Amino acid sequence: MGKCPVDTLKLLGCVDALNGLVHTVIGSSASDTCCPLLSGVAGLDAALCLCTTIELKALNINLVLPIAIQVLVNQCGKTVPSDFQCPASPPSPTPVMPPSPPVMPPTPVTPVTPPSPTPITPPITPVTPPSPTPITPPTPPSPVAPAPVPATPPPSSSTGKCPIDTLKLLGCVDALNGLVHALIGSSAGDKCCPLLSGVADLDAALCLCTTIKLKALNINLVLPIAIEVLVNQCGKTVPDDFQCPS
Repeated sequence: MGKCPVDTLKLLGCVDALNGLVHTVIGSSASDTCCPLLSGVAGLDAALCLCTTIELKALNINLVLPIAIQVLVNQCGKTVPSDFQCPASPPSPTPVMPPSPPVMPPTPVTPVTPPSPTPITPPITPVTPPSPTPITPPTPPSPVAPAPVPATPPPSSSTGKCPIDTLKLLGCVDALNGLVHALIGSSAGDKCCPLLSGVADLDAALCLCTTIKLKALNINLVLPIAIEVLVNQCGKTVPDDFQCPS
């Protein structure tokens, strides 16, 4: 049909479960909540239903949508194109303002010519020459103090590379990949955070990049989940626009 035939208010619990997967809140299966509501709905219409509900919940559609499509395809048995994107919302119509009434020009006023003034001759006052002003010698300039030398900032604790053997992180990345594919059962934070304890924030993110590539996983799908686990579960600070180096 090309539109959502399900009341999006009924899908709020489904999208909450999907959003819970993205933020690693483990406990209930998104498929148990979503699939019964979308039973009998065409695959494309089901995807549009989830788009509408994600926008209604004001969630990050770029982060939640890949998880939603995974649940639709793998758990609910739907067929959705791999390059599916939520349609853009139509822009709000611009209100048309009524035309302003024409402004009538003011009536010109004839200027009144004032009478010519009679000139008054001032009395002649003798001019006294001014007294000479003594010249004061200029004050010598004060010596300029040398500018302080800026202190050298302490070196950053980040080394820009992963200091951990990536083979030890394979279990951590398997848990992250399990979240993406809605396989509920173990917390990624329990496997990742102990391994990354004491490692600088940026180095920890680089470690996960290296291990994701080693496992040949979809880095665009797994990396947002990995960053969420680092920030929310492991207490790391990672820039919002962080990308794995090529």
